[in-house]
Amino acid sequence: MTTIEQFVAQAANFELTTERLKLRRFKATDLADEMAQQQNLAVMRYIRTPLSDVEAIANFQDFLKTYQGQEGEWLAFCVNLNTQPGYIGAVSFRYESLDLAIVEIGYRFNPNYHGKGYAFEATRALFNFIFTQLNAHKIVAKCDPMNLPSFKVMEKLGMQREGLLRQHYKIGEDYCDELVYGLLADEWDQ
Repeated sequence: MTTIEQFVAQAANFELTTERLKLRRFKATDLADEMAQQQNLAVMRYIRTPLSDVEAIANFQDFLKTYQGQEGEWLAFCVNLNTQPGYIGAVSFRYESLDLAIVEIGYRFNPNYHGKGYAFEATRALFNFIFTQLNAHKIVAKCDPMNLPSFKVMEKLGMQREGLLRQHYKIGEDYCDELVYGLLADEWDQ
């Protein structure tokens, strides 16, 4: 078991490897790939309005900052294939509550890599780390009800649909609903 303080000390070099994927901290050399994702309409469709160049660079700079382990602070990981270089997506997490050990996760992948099980494989590895090493009590995830592939990944991970937040966020000028999923540590099947 790793405490949050121990993880913060190791976060700069954090890496997870699965059968097909490597999850690692972002590096400055990932800027072009990340900008392409942040500006891709298909990728951002259910997340937010695609970012301008200036906004995408500023957002990327946040990925490179030293992780402090603070409540609400996102920690993002670049997802690569083990067999070839190149960025295929990103997964991230943040403590929604340190006191309650509740962690929120998020993920997004290049559309060229959809339907191949990569989102499931990457998030499953992250769930396993969060539950077994960080001793989280609960992991939550949220998505637009129209984003069927996203909530199918959540359900495949064993997450339960806990609610619908009506008109809970905006993309451009449109209010969007948001599904909330959750999984408790004692429900996690490694």
